Amino acid sequence: MQIEFKKITKTPKEFELVKDDMKFFGEFKKSLNNSNLVEINATLNGQLNCLCDRCANEFNLKLNVLYI
Repeated sequence: MQIEFKKITKTPKEFELVKDDMKFFGEFKKSLNNSNLVEINATLNGQLNCLCDRCANEFNLKLNVLYI
């Protein structure tokens, strides 16, 4: 997702991206302390299908990560 920096305001805007079993959502706004920065509060959650490096067995890795 690309957003022109000059269009970002100090009022929080919500966003949501969904791809397969993954969801990334939250809000962003221009920083109150520095107008050249954007603050993002977001969460990434879902499942990733992975392979074990040691035994090559498949497993599902559940994610629930908070980005502040």
